[in-house]
Amino acid sequence: IVAETGPEVIEGSTRMKAGTSQKMILNMLSTVIMSQLGYVYKNYMVRMVPNNQKLYARAIHITSKCTGDDESICEESLKKSDWNIDEAIVMLARGVDNQAAKRLLEENQHIVGKVLQGK
Repeated sequence: IVAETGPEVIEGSTRMKAGTSQKMILNMLSTVIMSQLGYVYKNYMVRMVPNNQKLYARAIHITSKCTGDDESICEESLKKSDWNIDEAIVMLARGVDNQAAKRLLEENQHIVGKVLQGK
């Protein structure tokens, strides 16, 4: 991929704009790939692995936004699913336990949108 960036604002500095454009291209590619692999649902990263307080709170928020359920209910589902956001979403949206949610995700290439399609 060739990024035609044109001349730099600061003459003599050839890496500033080129580096930024490369980073933007890689960001776009990784976003598309993550979406295609099912890491994203409703514009939220649902295959994130929470491992600190900030990410636990984010997981609760994401689950709530994706399901419309109260955050306390979402936290309980996340705990039951060992903090797997995609499983918790499927559990709440389909009214199933975590084993059924796992199975549904496996049957649908771990893509939440496929599991919930037509629900």
